[in-house]
Amino acid sequence: MTEIKGTIEEQLKKENEECDEVEKKKLYPIARLFGQTEDELIREFKDYKAKKLFAKVEYDLTGVTGDEELGKKLEECVTYGFGGVIVLPQYISKAAERLKNKAEIVAAINFPYGEEIPYASLKCAKKAISEGADALLIPVGLTLVKRGDLDVLTKQFKKLCKAAANAKVYAALECGELTAEERKKIVESLIPVGVTAFVSATGIRKSDDIASAENLKLCVKNAKAIGYCGDEDFDKEIAVLSASDYLSTPSAGVFAKTLKIKLA
Repeated sequence: MTEIKGTIEEQLKKENEECDEVEKKKLYPIARLFGQTEDELIREFKDYKAKKLFAKVEYDLTGVTGDEELGKKLEECVTYGFGGVIVLPQYISKAAERLKNKAEIVAAINFPYGEEIPYASLKCAKKAISEGADALLIPVGLTLVKRGDLDVLTKQFKKLCKAAANAKVYAALECGELTAEERKKIVESLIPVGVTAFVSATGIRKSDDIASAENLKLCVKNAKAIGYCGDEDFDKEIAVLSASDYLSTPSAGVFAKTLKIKLA
């Protein structure tokens, strides 16, 4: 049985190699225009597609615990060309100094529960922007939502959007803890006051990341839907990204390395 299986796998491999050769022959005239071989053209195209994909990745660094780890991950951000990083307020200045406008700096304030008093959030938001944040990520507190106080929530975000001035404001929802109706009402309430993107989770609560991303995308029509994936799982991260406009993950570096290997 093993011998038969081996024979089939060898045949499939041979057929794939033959198909690759046919495709390369088709590319020969185009490659010649650019002074390249077919292999060089294919490799360049794969690199281009990888960069396009990496630009849709937000590197979640809210779990970083020290300058050394932060430096390493910021270096990965520059190397792979991620779209942005999400950092806690104490790391904004260091991120701005290293990235030098090569990626968006998203400051996670009132993080991760979104239950701090409004005055504290406003003060933190203004300080984050003054230190170089391009956007603010603010969790939607479950207490107000579950109490039905969406008017209070909306007023809080309106003040934060006003304080943000030219910076963008993103809202993080715990989609796994919210009903479809609650998600819809939150999104419909916050877009008019200036929120431009929504994240499907903060990572603090266990949830089905793929389902959360899919559910978020269903109710976000006129803003960015950012799917969160907390597991170092390439297939799951791809599924979350496929269901969203962007991907937020704390394992972006591993994700990028894995994709590079798969495209080699």
